[in-house]
Amino acid sequence: MGNKYFFHYPQLVEFRNNNDKFLNPATIEMLSGPFIIIGYDEINNIDNNYNIIRLHGKGYYIYYREKGETYEEFIYLLDFLDKFQLIETGVPIKIKFANRKASNLAISNFNNAKERFQHDVWGKQSSVFDLITADFCELFTQEFSTEQIGWERAESET
Repeated sequence: MGNKYFFHYPQLVEFRNNNDKFLNPATIEMLSGPFIIIGYDEINNIDNNYNIIRLHGKGYYIYYREKGETYEEFIYLLDFLDKFQLIETGVPIKIKFANRKASNLAISNFNNAKERFQHDVWGKQSSVFDLITADFCELFTQEFSTEQIGWERAESET
């Protein structure tokens, strides 16, 4: 994914992390799991006077593949993010629902879970949760014309 984005893997407790996070591939476990976390570090640019200009800070995109039918599934997600210390001050987390059959109430359920998690686990409201947002992902459908494919195959065989 280059040197700007990386697949987030939770660090195992009993093992030392020896990997460069930008070199982590997407494993089959990650791709078939309920969500995929893609992180990015601070991205800077250098102007003509060699000054560093910060384009944006670090953050995460989470592609959520479940339906989002209940708030409890988002409690699990928030607990995961909290346990692995992804919830930080000033770090945006953008959750994208990437399921064609996602519930129409998924965003409402997520916001409900966010409120409950803050109250039940953190014991207070925190502005850090304002940077955790959810939205539906634009999904693309490929449509094939069997007639067009047939003509292309016929032309390539001649």
